[in-house]
Amino acid sequence: MQNLHLRILLFTLCFELCPTEQVFCSVVVFGVARAPPDRGMKIRIIAKIESQESIVACSLIERATCTVQLASGPILLTTSTSVPTTTEIATTSKSLSTTGLTTTPIAPETTTTTTTTTTTTTTTEITRIEPSDVFILVIPYKVDESYLQSGDGSSQVSATINASDNDYTGYAAHALVNGKLHIFGGISDSKKIARLDDCSLNELTVRLDEERYHGHAALSIENGEKALICFGYLGDDRKTCEIFDGSLTVSTFAADWAHSYGGLGLYKNQPTSVGCRSEKHRKAETLSATGWNSLPDHPKRISRHSLVALENQSLLLIGGIDWGNGGADQSGIWQLKHENWNQFGELLQANYRGSAIYIGRSIYYFGYYSRAIQRLDFNEAEDLQNVEQIGNQPSHFYLPVLFQTVSNYCI
Repeated sequence: MQNLHLRILLFTLCFELCPTEQVFCSVVVFGVARAPPDRGMKIRIIAKIESQESIVACSLIERATCTVQLASGPILLTTSTSVPTTTEIATTSKSLSTTGLTTTPIAPETTTTTTTTTTTTTTTEITRIEPSDVFILVIPYKVDESYLQSGDGSSQVSATINASDNDYTGYAAHALVNGKLHIFGGISDSKKIARLDDCSLNELTVRLDEERYHGHAALSIENGEKALICFGYLGDDRKTCEIFDGSLTVSTFAADWAHSYGGLGLYKNQPTSVGCRSEKHRKAETLSATGWNSLPDHPKRISRHSLVALENQSLLLIGGIDWGNGGADQSGIWQLKHENWNQFGELLQANYRGSAIYIGRSIYYFGYYSRAIQRLDFNEAEDLQNVEQIGNQPSHFYLPVLFQTVSNYCI
């Protein structure tokens, strides 16, 4: 039986929270692409509707036309054999009145079945976590030099991480999938996918679709259930992307521009990349339901920076190298908000090829060149309040893998 591709139409929904209340809703729609022929025809459609209070999800299994019934009329999600890509991502948000959600799958023949699936969970906004309660596992390109860093800078102790090669994480990208740290590609094996289980990096049988030796990036998407892996350099600049769901990888839209060492971060809840080491351009792009779309150019010919999304849906670009200024190290903290780039602050020490992680209203930036570990503190409105150096990396570790954990992890 021929595999069908999934096509998901961009749409907005809201759910019943209070009949008289207007709520702010964000809709994220993802599709899981075709199943292998020996597994039969199984397509899963997931719509997630988010507000500050809860998430409602509906899913359909088997070949079907899905009708989502709204007060304003039905919206169809259809399967098609002509869609060229295997996965499409759509995000949108607006203020809507509340309504119920009903799904009706229709079988390919004449039989009609009705199923309503509603799952509600509680989500919370990012709250302040005292730096003394923050602990970050840092895995550099030499695995045996891993360490555990406290958020207040009071402790830095060695951690023991096991891997098949000591350079296992060299130039690898990393992201969380279902709460587990995963690494992708790198110099030890450009197609590997590995997962951190307890204190060991275990390689999975599933592989990346393409070789991603260095310069690629990974980003958690769909509420952490999947990872988007894009770009990279291996003789030429890769514009391609793929999605990993914990078990399988599927290809998705390729970018219009190359973005080696351009990173990945969320802007308005959509994956975004900025700049390129080899092409030295200023281009910024964001991934939508129809592919990659242009954003305003960055003011500098930037690369080797770190991208971090804020809860207010803006994107921060930290450090990097300015190729328009002879490859000078950068200390600038830039913010993309309301389609405009503005300098948001300054690092205490210029840096590039670092890694950053956002934990409890603070960004922890681990620099390569200066070795400085800097903490950027924000208030509830996510205005930058303070930049503090809390220590130094033990050596010039580039692109370290970062993972928030507990105080005694693997020590």
